[in-house]
Amino acid sequence: MSTDGRAPQAHSTTGRSTTRWQRRALIALLIAVAVLLTAGCTGSTQPDDGVGPGPSAARCESVAGYDPEPDGRYEVLIVDRTASQAPRAMPPAVVERLRAAQEADRTLMLIGVDGPGIEPRLGRTLPLDPMPEKTSRRADDVRTLVLDCVQTWIEDDGLLPTATGSDQLAALAAAGRQQPEEILVISDGVSSSRLMDLAAIGYDSDAASVAAALSSAGVLPRLGGATVLWAGLGETTLALSEAARAGLETLWTHVLAAAGSTASFDRRFQSSEAGATAGFDGLPEDPMPSEEPFHLEGAGASCFRLPSGTVFGPNSTEVVSTAGLEQVAATLTQHPGWVAVVSGHVADYGPVDGQVPFSEARAHAVVRVLRDLGVPESVELVALGYGATRPVESEWVDGVHDEAAAAKNRRVDVLYGDPASVDPDMECAQG
Repeated sequence: MSTDGRAPQAHSTTGRSTTRWQRRALIALLIAVAVLLTAGCTGSTQPDDGVGPGPSAARCESVAGYDPEPDGRYEVLIVDRTASQAPRAMPPAVVERLRAAQEADRTLMLIGVDGPGIEPRLGRTLPLDPMPEKTSRRADDVRTLVLDCVQTWIEDDGLLPTATGSDQLAALAAAGRQQPEEILVISDGVSSSRLMDLAAIGYDSDAASVAAALSSAGVLPRLGGATVLWAGLGETTLALSEAARAGLETLWTHVLAAAGSTASFDRRFQSSEAGATAGFDGLPEDPMPSEEPFHLEGAGASCFRLPSGTVFGPNSTEVVSTAGLEQVAATLTQHPGWVAVVSGHVADYGPVDGQVPFSEARAHAVVRVLRDLGVPESVELVALGYGATRPVESEWVDGVHDEAAAAKNRRVDVLYGDPASVDPDMECAQG
């Protein structure tokens, strides 16, 4: 019957159900509004950052559109993409410093290394923190995107070199003109700039003399106390010996100190692609010092000539690289009964009375390594030191010291042959 009250009851249940769903919809709406407020709807007129997972090229372009502060403090990143530089991802130490620079609200400037006599390649300049003092999730995402995009920006074609060689000094000078707080360098450090052409002066040049020559010539960068972090030193397409790496670090340490900077070198990171040349087709030539021993044929005896910088660390009598000596040892091992005279020679630096003992100590060190490499006792090894008394080239021209000539004079000669053809006082044929 219609008078039992059931119909009104059914109507009442439907009303309560509708109210319940309305409440749920209202709660969902409030949550959505709260999320939007938390994300920080700022109404900014800055470029759309397209925040999302992964740094696509389009998204990197969007954050590159933020303008730096006119009087901002600079963090300069020097990128070496010359042909001798091994390909690499962003070194971890550089990422760490960029993150710290972002927290300090610095402006990033990118500079590419080019050849000697060419102005360095200037890349992007942008704020590392495009949304300073913002604490929203969107602002944090933009900051993360900027750091992720640095790898993309250092691969811009605009940072590729246009001329032969590598002039890291010019790039450092350009960085110094910005009066930066810090300079980050990603480079193998194999310079071919004027007065610091390593293909001519070698890895073991007298670092203090090179720095003094750069200063006298007015080409020493002025870094004004900026700190320098260098990553990738010695990471070349042709893998360097430990002796060459040690020489590079010593040389750049002195040069950067003379330029008014405190330098540190990131040794944690070595490219897994050192020795690789892929991706460098079409780049200008980038000459490197040879680390191969010279083989000089004589009428009777023959000679191996090893530049000291391929065997020893700077100003050291300890053998740190044996690659060249392994070739010498293999040759001597095949000829029992032969004689080999190992003679040490130095450049004309420092007190004369120390040159002969130093060169003799290097000769004895080479003899010990040759024995360790398997040269039998049936091969007589004689160690002699001549100091700077037997130069390949004169180092002094009109009172000016020639670093390129000094590099040729710093050497170890191994004169070898049958006993009748070898005289301990003989010299290697000139080469």
